[in-house]
Amino acid sequence: MNRKTLVLIALSLVAGVAGARTVYDGGKALRQNITSGAPVGADGSTYTDENGGKWQYLRANDNLATSTVAFGKSVTSGSYYRGIGGTSSRSGSPFIHVNVSGAATRDGITDGAVAAEPVDADEFYVHPGDPGSANHYVVLRFVVPETGWYSAFVTAHDVNGNGPKLESNGGKSAGAEIRLLANNVMQVHGVVRLEDYYGGDSAYLLTRRFDFQMPVRRMTAGETIDFMVGANGAHTSDATGLKAFVTKEDEGAFYDSGLAMNENVAGSSLNPFGTTELGFWHYCHADTSAAQSQSGVSTGACPADYFATWAPGQLTKKLDQLDSSYTRTTAPLLKGFFLSNRLGSSPYICVNQTSANASDVAPSELYAHPHAGNWTQWTALRFRPPRGGMYSASVVLRDVARNVDGGADSDGVMAYLLVGEKVVTNEVVSAEAMNATVHFTVDARFMAANEPIDIVVSPHNGHSSDSTTISAIFRREADAYDAGNSMFSLAKATGASPAKPFADMLGGGATWDVGQAASAKETFTIMPYAFKRVNNNIDFFGYGQNATDGSLPRVMISTNGVAQNYNSGDGKRYRMGPCELWAHPNSSGNKCPVVRATVPADGIYHARAYVRDISSGGDGVYAGLSVGGSIPALKRVSIEVASVPYESEIDGDRLWLKAGATIDALIDPIGSNASDGTCWSVCYMKESDAADNVRVVNVHVTQRGSGKLSQTAQRPREGWADWSTWNALRPGGEASARVRNCLEGDGTTKHNVTVSVTRDSGSAIGYGSSNDAQFFSYVSSTDTGDTYTFNISNLKANEPYTLYLYGAKNSTTAGNATFTLGGVTKALDETWILGEGKKTLTRFEVTSDANGEITGTFAAASDDGGAFNGLTLVGEFPDYVAPGTKFVIR
Repeated sequence: MNRKTLVLIALSLVAGVAGARTVYDGGKALRQNITSGAPVGADGSTYTDENGGKWQYLRANDNLATSTVAFGKSVTSGSYYRGIGGTSSRSGSPFIHVNVSGAATRDGITDGAVAAEPVDADEFYVHPGDPGSANHYVVLRFVVPETGWYSAFVTAHDVNGNGPKLESNGGKSAGAEIRLLANNVMQVHGVVRLEDYYGGDSAYLLTRRFDFQMPVRRMTAGETIDFMVGANGAHTSDATGLKAFVTKEDEGAFYDSGLAMNENVAGSSLNPFGTTELGFWHYCHADTSAAQSQSGVSTGACPADYFATWAPGQLTKKLDQLDSSYTRTTAPLLKGFFLSNRLGSSPYICVNQTSANASDVAPSELYAHPHAGNWTQWTALRFRPPRGGMYSASVVLRDVARNVDGGADSDGVMAYLLVGEKVVTNEVVSAEAMNATVHFTVDARFMAANEPIDIVVSPHNGHSSDSTTISAIFRREADAYDAGNSMFSLAKATGASPAKPFADMLGGGATWDVGQAASAKETFTIMPYAFKRVNNNIDFFGYGQNATDGSLPRVMISTNGVAQNYNSGDGKRYRMGPCELWAHPNSSGNKCPVVRATVPADGIYHARAYVRDISSGGDGVYAGLSVGGSIPALKRVSIEVASVPYESEIDGDRLWLKAGATIDALIDPIGSNASDGTCWSVCYMKESDAADNVRVVNVHVTQRGSGKLSQTAQRPREGWADWSTWNALRPGGEASARVRNCLEGDGTTKHNVTVSVTRDSGSAIGYGSSNDAQFFSYVSSTDTGDTYTFNISNLKANEPYTLYLYGAKNSTTAGNATFTLGGVTKALDETWILGEGKKTLTRFEVTSDANGEITGTFAAASDDGGAFNGLTLVGEFPDYVAPGTKFVIR
């Protein structure tokens, strides 16, 4: 990721997803003040921006709290820069200008700074004063206008570097020092400088560019956020480009890694731990022992395919917990968790729990170090959201070891960001590499409660001097309908299992029920009894088969709002999330516990569940989603089976549901129900109303009967439940077959869409059963070389479509097909209709060509043969044109 991209991503986070956020731009405020003709100088160093934010432009010495003065002179520098300074001269430092030209410019950048970036429109152009004089720092101060949640972002770069190396240019530029403070408490400081660095200036972070996101914090009206620029030694050639933003966040849910750990170490010091307010946190080490044989490990190079083969769940090995009195001897204000012992051998992770800086660690900033000397244990921080919704993340990592003298111990660390145990991004964090600060972000995405986001810190090459700080802020941007949180809230308020069906906490007519079924496709029946159970002095409420103990199947939840220990039976203690459901299936009959959502309005919905097998000794469970007897998602989770994840998301997207329709989430035993205790989160969101111009055409390969339509009535993967009309494509002993003028799924709307299938070799299409069920009749490919070409025509030209392709032989045999479109080949990778995790379809997002056609191929995935049952095409179609009329002129 390049720096420009990083800054844009960071600014997109500042700008925000939610419309109620307010962004205060310091550079824009000064430019608007100057260009509007308002005064600058002694009485004009305080400006109110267009959003009501108050900015002050000051000078200060090192003791910021007691010495700040307003700039006294107006400075005009032609058409590019204007501002204020200590003298009336542009070159008289200290000064602070802003680019008023409306475009990026390199004006003022010296010839020696060939690698410098231009100064953007509305970007500050700043130069500190001589450190030997008073008030040599340039200070941008933001005064909080009203109490609320605030964050800050600063990006700075050296635009006046002078020479290739510091030691060879007479010391002309040691770079500019950047500080960010909240209420006069240092959050972070660093040095920006273009020169390569040689020598022992280890008092600062060193980087070509400085990007830092101050974590969201509650601030009171009148408190201050300061952005400071000072000279790092001599102040020659220290001009700096700088952008400074403060964001007032809309009131919402924030989860701060440092504040959460501070509260934990000041109290019970549990690991993992969690509450409904703080989130659910794990301090872990990532066990990479499975990757030891991979190439590159012995030389210190990070294995490129390591995370791709990382078995889910390995990260959850916890660091040994410590009592709250433990303090690191080398940093008396840092407390936390360590893996090996109380002397603090790595890997470790701890926190600055004071309001002052400690060993260059800001208040509530985490301090981490990977294992010293091998690749089996990397420091890791895992966050699990306490309820379903849309989440974003802002993660800043800093190299605070700052061993910049060269050598193997000065290469920093490799930092990884994972969402749902999939790598989102990674980057080296190293002062030596002038990349001392890294900012990762996660844009808003839908997550179920307890779905993990991980920050992993590994050695880069050498393992010494790898101390790294972490500031991680997670935010719930929007709420989802959530079964566990709704059940928790009602049970906590009433002291009883809520009467069913019970309302979702978001209201609007959304409800939940708890029941049971024989399988994902069988009839839902309610669980007959509500019960209360007390375990270890914790109240659990739930539903089951017995009025007193809720015998299996059962669903329960605790009501104390904190993470709970659960003994798995193998001596391991797993933690349940603060509002996580606990479920257990039975072994026969209505064996599956079911949580049923009833949606409040017509629309396209996204359902999501997250499950964790926390009972050792059995064979795991299937967890799935069911909509009207169809199965958009179903996966197996198991602690015991090495090739199966012990936790996983269950995702059902683009579900077309009308008000009153239901989504069922279920837990199905595999074989017996022995040791099938499962942690379970279930939620859903309405993504959009169904677009009026979006239509669905279904085509089914069938041999039974005659006529234009198939007799199957099973639901297609996308579209309303009553859009189940299927056009019949009937192979008839020829090398090709087609169906023309297809009807929409509603059974009445006509289109000219034509679908054809042609066998590339052989005299006739092979086909399967005459049974008209959706997955019984099919075009047959005998082996990988037996290829068919399918074509869909009479579409809109250059129009996007979603294409679902189905493949299965019968109700017990999953599909064995591959499809290729546009050079992309896919095997069947989604479930539908069939249960037990069987893959029966794949989807493509495709665009028709200039002739309004989509063309692809189908073949068996192996020499065992494969089946192609049909397709569903979703998009916008041309209006129907009736066959031509014959005119006779007499």
